[in-house]
Amino acid sequence: MLRLSSMENATLMADTDKPDKTQGSHAPGTEGLWQSVAAQLPDIIISVDANRTITAINHTVDGLKVGDVVGTSIDDHVQPEHAKVARECVARVLETGQPDTYQVCGTGAEGPESAWYETRVVPVIQNNEPVSVILVCRDITDLKLAQAALNDEQRLLLALMSTSSDHIYFKDKDSRFTRISDAQAKLFGLKSPDLAIGKTDHDFFAKEHADTARADEQAVMETGAPIVDKEEAETWPDGSTTWASTSKMPLVDADGQVIGTFGISRDITQRKQTEDELRDANMQLSDALIRLKRTQGQIIQHERLGALGRMASGIAHDFNNTLMPILGFSELLISDPSLLDDKEDALDMLRDIHTAAKDSQQAVARLREFYKPADETSYSTVYVDDMITKAISLTRPKWRDEAGSKGITVKVEADLQGAETVSGNESQLREVLINLILNAVDATLESGTITVRARRTDRDAIIEVIDNGEGMSEEVQQRCFEPFFSTKGASGTGMGLAVTHGIIRRHAGRIEIDSHMQKGTTVRLLFPVKLPSDDVPDDSAPPLPRTDVASIPAARILVIDDEPWSRKLVHRTLASGQLTIETAETGREGVEKFEHGEFDIVITDRAMPDVSGDQVAEIVKSARRNTPVILLTGFGQMMKDAGECPPGVDMILGKPVTEQELVQAVAKLLLGAPL
Repeated sequence: MLRLSSMENATLMADTDKPDKTQGSHAPGTEGLWQSVAAQLPDIIISVDANRTITAINHTVDGLKVGDVVGTSIDDHVQPEHAKVARECVARVLETGQPDTYQVCGTGAEGPESAWYETRVVPVIQNNEPVSVILVCRDITDLKLAQAALNDEQRLLLALMSTSSDHIYFKDKDSRFTRISDAQAKLFGLKSPDLAIGKTDHDFFAKEHADTARADEQAVMETGAPIVDKEEAETWPDGSTTWASTSKMPLVDADGQVIGTFGISRDITQRKQTEDELRDANMQLSDALIRLKRTQGQIIQHERLGALGRMASGIAHDFNNTLMPILGFSELLISDPSLLDDKEDALDMLRDIHTAAKDSQQAVARLREFYKPADETSYSTVYVDDMITKAISLTRPKWRDEAGSKGITVKVEADLQGAETVSGNESQLREVLINLILNAVDATLESGTITVRARRTDRDAIIEVIDNGEGMSEEVQQRCFEPFFSTKGASGTGMGLAVTHGIIRRHAGRIEIDSHMQKGTTVRLLFPVKLPSDDVPDDSAPPLPRTDVASIPAARILVIDDEPWSRKLVHRTLASGQLTIETAETGREGVEKFEHGEFDIVITDRAMPDVSGDQVAEIVKSARRNTPVILLTGFGQMMKDAGECPPGVDMILGKPVTEQELVQAVAKLLLGAPL
């Protein structure tokens, strides 16, 4: 029908025929009142005859006057597809005399528009027969639009509830299901979602999870705060567990009152299982890495011990050589005291004994330098020339003495062309060089020369170990870095070059091998260039001046050592008119003397059978905290390398100790003199 545009008055009856009083159409005198009321009604009231022609209307419509409408057919004012509905309804009322209703979409003067009307068709009775009808038309456009929107939402909700893989559900204030999705029904094992209506989580889940879900929903309704993406374990009556990511929100009515909750849950069981498996795999990988690192450390240790064993006989040879003048000249002086009468000759023998002892000390130092533990995390500036010189010195017993005993003359020469420095762990890099030199010695079947060359390019510091030995085949060159691959039979571990390769890689370096059978091998190490650090000590600094024991003021010194010769040496070294020396043979005796005497400094050995030097230092400091303690021990240098200093110890000296080392240590602790 037509949308109302104004409330202009119109005559309800175009041709007034007074109704028959016997028909009961209108009471006398009411026609004017009826017309007035009809004009004020919001509904459109139309009088239509049996031919569906409009005979009267109470309101004008868009762009039309009453005269434009009266006399037209009602078919002209509805959309064509709805005209049949109107015709059939009017015909039905005229036939039966019973009111009826239809809905149509009207059309205006300007063409079709989306105005919907619900029309009530009322018959007009004359002589007990319906002769015409009255149409009461009410605009329901807004209602239709609301219904259409609601239908769209219902379709979308239905599609969501039937197709979504997520579990969607609505609950009332008592946490009873009012609607669930098909996926939720499938999770519950229900043939239809309707079967869940009125039930709660307690009907499906184990009590543990059902109680938690209800508590969450009650909290959401009380606070209005939603729960978003909560990961929760869903426990089931059969004892199984699934995992879900759940969001729950309050459900409100049109007035904003909370009437329940709705939620969406997504199954994350597979993800949780994958996370658990990944966590287990990571733990297994971590354990494997720990075992691998431990195994790697054992392999490296084995290699170092192997290299040490290969050097042992040569070191013993050197050590025996240095002991010979010590034992020989000392026996001569002891067995024939008359030799002491010739002071110059006696001094010559004593000088030889002293020199041999210093050489023995150096032999032990070389061994300690080779075997001292490496701090793998300690990287500093490494002076290449100095490192090469030390490596050649450490391997000398192998290539000079052991090879010479087999009739093989091997020379190891340094060709230092200015490689300067690299950044790295000196102990590890020195081990690499030692290993390569020993390999080159093993490859030298006849007399030959091994050259350790150092040079530098713009990019790299390069160290090469070059021999003229038997060389390697192509196959050996391709496999020589493989763990456990060896060409030495039972005498080889097959880990030497593998360990070397690992050390070089950790130093961001590269290793190359050039080898030809019967012509020799060149192993080339390439490191990124590293300039010397500004804080590296200057080796060219002048030596410290000698300290005369006589310059130390009067003091009482307690010397504790279970070795008689050590007590005697310290006593003789420090004895002077101003220093008073008292000795003790055991740690216990030393503690007793300290407790009953007054001493300015304590010098103690470490390894003693009753009370150790560490314990002596703690007892001294607990009694008199300002009394200095010197630990004089054969483990001194190793303790310094490891950065070890027991509580209460002020200074560590290694045995054997020189006169100046001992005197300067006492002077420093008593006077603050420089060491």
